[in-house]
Amino acid sequence: MPLASGGFIGPYKILGSLGAGGMGEVYKAVDTRLDRIVAIKIPAPHLLRDTAWIARFEREARVLASLNHPNIAALYGIEQGGDIRALVMEYVEGPTLAERILRGPVPIEDLLPIARQIADALEAAHEKGVIHRDIKPANVKVTPEGTVKVLDFGIAKSLPAELVPGDPDSESTVTAGPTVAGAILGTPPYMAPEQARGKSVDRRGDIWSFGCLLFELLSGKRAFGGESISDTLASVIKDDPDFGAIPAATPARVVDLVRRCLRKEPRQRLRDMGEARLVFEETQSGAPAPAPAAVRRTGLGLRERIAWASALVLSAAAGFLTWYFRPVSPVKLRKSMFAVKFASNEERPSLDMDGRRILFTAEGRVWLRDFSQLEARALPNTDGASSTAWSHDGRNAIFFAGGKIWKMPDDGGGNRTSIASTQPVLRSGGLIWTPDGRIIFSTGTSGLLEVPAAGGEPRVLLPPQVEKGESDLHHPTLLPDGRGILFVTHTAKGPDTVSVFSDGSRKDVLQLEGELIWAPVYSPSGHVLFALSKKRQGLWAVRFSLASLAVSGEPFLVAADGNSPSVSRNGSLAYVSGASEGTFQLSSVTRDGKSIADEVTADLGQTLTEPAVSPDGTRIAAILTDGGNPDLWVFHPARQTRTRLTFTAEQEGVPHWSPRGDWIAYSCSTAICVKPADGSGQAKILVKQAGSLKDISPDGKTLLYSSQSGGKDELWEVSLNGAGIPSPGEIKRLPISWSNQLREARFSPDGRYLIYSTVSSTGSEAVMVTSYPDGQGKWQVARGSQPRFLPDGRELLFIDSSDALMVAAFENGPPPVIGSPKRILNLSSIGVLGFYGFEVFPTGQKVLMVRQKSGAAADRQIIVVENWFAEFDRKQ
Repeated sequence: MPLASGGFIGPYKILGSLGAGGMGEVYKAVDTRLDRIVAIKIPAPHLLRDTAWIARFEREARVLASLNHPNIAALYGIEQGGDIRALVMEYVEGPTLAERILRGPVPIEDLLPIARQIADALEAAHEKGVIHRDIKPANVKVTPEGTVKVLDFGIAKSLPAELVPGDPDSESTVTAGPTVAGAILGTPPYMAPEQARGKSVDRRGDIWSFGCLLFELLSGKRAFGGESISDTLASVIKDDPDFGAIPAATPARVVDLVRRCLRKEPRQRLRDMGEARLVFEETQSGAPAPAPAAVRRTGLGLRERIAWASALVLSAAAGFLTWYFRPVSPVKLRKSMFAVKFASNEERPSLDMDGRRILFTAEGRVWLRDFSQLEARALPNTDGASSTAWSHDGRNAIFFAGGKIWKMPDDGGGNRTSIASTQPVLRSGGLIWTPDGRIIFSTGTSGLLEVPAAGGEPRVLLPPQVEKGESDLHHPTLLPDGRGILFVTHTAKGPDTVSVFSDGSRKDVLQLEGELIWAPVYSPSGHVLFALSKKRQGLWAVRFSLASLAVSGEPFLVAADGNSPSVSRNGSLAYVSGASEGTFQLSSVTRDGKSIADEVTADLGQTLTEPAVSPDGTRIAAILTDGGNPDLWVFHPARQTRTRLTFTAEQEGVPHWSPRGDWIAYSCSTAICVKPADGSGQAKILVKQAGSLKDISPDGKTLLYSSQSGGKDELWEVSLNGAGIPSPGEIKRLPISWSNQLREARFSPDGRYLIYSTVSSTGSEAVMVTSYPDGQGKWQVARGSQPRFLPDGRELLFIDSSDALMVAAFENGPPPVIGSPKRILNLSSIGVLGFYGFEVFPTGQKVLMVRQKSGAAADRQIIVVENWFAEFDRKQ
C-alpha cells in the first residue's frame, strides 16, 4: 500500500514518493531526530512475507552499512513500523547518469572525474568483498557539487529469482531463471556474459558493467542491445561493441581501458578497479601514457642483427646523454585525498610522527585513518569531540569533548580517561602532548595552559599580553629537539602574530598586516606552514631556522584552498581543502530545534557573524566578511533585500539596534559608532578610544561598553541624547568589578539587571547576573557563554561548554531567583556554530543562529602529500 505524505515510519516523516517498481517503492522522508533528508526503500509485500528472504536481506544490509565511502550512497539502517520493513538510505540530490546521457555523449573533461569517482567507489567495495551486481547509468547520481554517488550497492543480491519478461531497454533491475541457484540478476544491457548465462558473478562482473557504462558515456549509446531481453542477452554473449562510436579525440588509454573491461572471458578482463582509477587519475593529471611493449623478434639474419645492435647502441648513447644533461627535477610528490563531512570548523587533522595514521574530528566524533587500510573509522566514546592530537609515543589519542580533555588507546578500544578533570574547556584552540608528559592546550579563549598527561588541574603556562590587546593564544605545536612551542596570537584588533615560546621566554617571529593567521606548524623541510583566512586565503609556508628561531624570505602559497595543516616527522603534510570558515546562513530556529528556516544565506566564501534582530523582528543586522575587512549589513529576509551600512577598512562588529529600530550602534575599530539603519547619512562616533560595545538599554537612553585599564576590563556607560540619531552625553564607569576577562553584558528587559559572562586565565567561562547600576549583588547562573534575557524577562538563555543551548528560569527580586539550567537544544545537531553568535527574536519563541550552509561541509577533503616541499624547493 502506498504511503501518504505526512505519515511516519518510526522517526521518519514521509515527504513524498520518489518512484516504484516490481520490487517495492522509494520515498523521500525526513529524519526528525537528526533533521536530515533520507530515502526510504520499502520492499514489495510479497517479499516481506518470505522469512528466509528477510534474514538474508538483513545480513546483507549489515554488510552494506559498513561501506563508508564518499562516493557510495550510505545505508543508514533498517526501520520497522507495523508490518512494514524499510531500508533507510542517504538521499542524493542531482540527476542520474541515465538522465545525463539523454543529452548525448559526455565530454571527456566531464567524464574523467565522474568515472574516477565510480572506480574509486567500486574499488573500495570490492576490497571489502561487496559486489554491486547492477552497475548502470540509472544507479549513479552526480550531485550539484560534482560528487558522484553510486546507488543501490548490493541490494539486488537480496532479491529472489523470478522470470521477468519485457522491454530490454527498461532501466529496472530484473532477475530471470528457473531456480535461485541459477538466477540471472541485473539489467540486461549491462550484464556480464557469465551473468547472462546464469553463472556465479564476482567483481569482474562489476568491471564488465563499468565498461558498458563507460562506453555509453563516451558514445551516447549502449554497448549491447536488442528488441527483447533474450536478444539483448544474446548480444552480450556473442557480439562486440562498436568501438568506432567512441569519439576519435578520446585518449587512447581510456579507449583501451573500455576494451579491457569488455573482454568476454573474465580471466582476460581488467583485474581490478584500482587499475581503472589510476588510468583516470593519470589522464586527468596529464601524465604521459606508458610506451607500448617492444615487439619480440626471432630468427633475424646477421645483417638484421648488426642493424638492431647498432640501433640499440645509438639509442642507449642518446638516452645516456639525455639523462646526463637533464635538468635536475625535484623529488616527486605523492598525493592522496579522502572526503570528510565536517560538522563544524574544528577539523584540524593530526598526523602521527611517522605519517602512517591520521586523526581528525568530523560529525562530532574522532576518526582514525590508518593509511594501510581503505577507510577511516569513527572511534567509540568520542561524541562531542572538537579537536585531536597524538600522544608523544603514538599510543594514545587525545581530544576535547564535553568540556574536558580525554585520552584513549590509539586503536579506539577501552574506555576514555579524563585528563583535565577540574576545569571546563569551552572551545578548542588546539592541544599537544609533550615528550616530558604534559598536555599543552588552549581553550580558544585563553592563553596556553598545561596539565599533566596523567590528569590534574590545568595551570597557566603563558597568558596573553592583555595590555597589548591580545585576546587569546591558539594552536600550540612542538618544535623538534625541544626547541620550543610554536603558536599564534589573536588580537581584538590588529593583525595576528606567530610566536615561539622557548626557554621560558616568548619571541614573535611572523606578523602579516591585515591577515588572520591560523594553525602554524613546523615542517622538517625547514618551513613553518600556516593558514590565512582574509585577503590571502589558503595554506602558506615560510622558511624557518631552528638555530635562530627566525623566519627568512617571503611566505609562498602551498594550496589556495588549504587550511588546518599537520606535518609528520618524515615530512608528510595533511591539510583540509576548502575555506576555513565555510559558507554561512542566518537561520531562525524554534527553541526545541524542530523548525528551522534559513533567513539569510551568505555567498560562497563569505562569513556571517554577530547577528542582531530588529525590535520588530523583520530585519537582521550582521557582520559580513568577504575576503577582506568585516562590514555591517542590514538584511530584510521577507523582501530578500540587503543594505550595506559600512564601507571602511576598519574592523566593524557587535551591532545593536535602538529600541525603535531606527539606528544601529556598532564597534568601529577603536571607537563606538552609530548610523541610521536604512543606510542614509554618515556614521557618527559616539565614544572614542572605546573597547567593545555591549548593549543599549531598553529605553534607549544608555549605551554600555567595555574598556581596559591596567590589563583588566572595566564597564562604562554613556548617556544618549536626542530623539533621532543620538549624541553622546555623560560618560562614567560602573562600580562593577570582576577578576576575570569580561566577554558579554546585556540589560534585562526592565533595565534592573545585567547578565554577563567572564572568562578566567584557564579558559573557564561563567554566566553571572548583577544588579544595575550599582552592582551590589552578584548571582552565578552556570558555566557558559553568550548569555541573553528573553524578551519577557522570565528566562535566561546561554551556550554551555558542550555547545548546547540552555535555559534557566528567572524571577525578579530583590534578590532574583534563578532556576536550574536545562538543555533545550544541541546546536551541533542542527549545524550551528554557536561561537559566531545567536540572538533572540522579539516573540521569545525563536532564536537566530549562525549555521553552516547545508552541503558546504560535504565537499571538503583531507589532502595528504608526501614530500610536499619538493615542488617548492626550486623556487626558494
